[in-house]
Amino acid sequence: GAGRIPAGMGRDPVQVSLWALAEMACRERTCRVNIYIACNLTRRDLACEIANALRLARHDIVSTWHDSPSANITAERQLTERERRDIRERCFEEIYAADLLVLVACPGERHGAHVEAGCALGIDIPIVVFRAGGEVSILCGGAPDCTDVAGLLDVVATFEAAP
Repeated sequence: GAGRIPAGMGRDPVQVSLWALAEMACRERTCRVNIYIACNLTRRDLACEIANALRLARHDIVSTWHDSPSANITAERQLTERERRDIRERCFEEIYAADLLVLVACPGERHGAHVEAGCALGIDIPIVVFRAGGEVSILCGGAPDCTDVAGLLDVVATFEAAP
């Protein structure tokens, strides 16, 4: 895609010293990125995997929906309107606290993650698209993208270095 950043970026011989500086800064906790993960509820497992990898890289995950074992379609269908509103408000508050949103583009009929991405775009929070077999809205055109966790970590590293 137009915004594609290849996996391994920042690790070629010319950039090794810059990558080492970024890793050292992360160890010193000076370049954390607050990240919201927007993903189809049916792929909560993938959202958890992404969150764990980003946490290991010392980033803060501000989204919390994926941490609940009860976050699934069956439980969602049983929520009251008040509970749905509370969840929606919490998600939007967490997006407002983010520096970056990772949109996990999965196949399927559910598009809540795209609503969250639209919210982020509306308040100028950058988006990274994690391609997991799904279509991506034209609104995300030009956003950096990746297809695996290693590529995602490389893309997030470019946001760490941004002024």
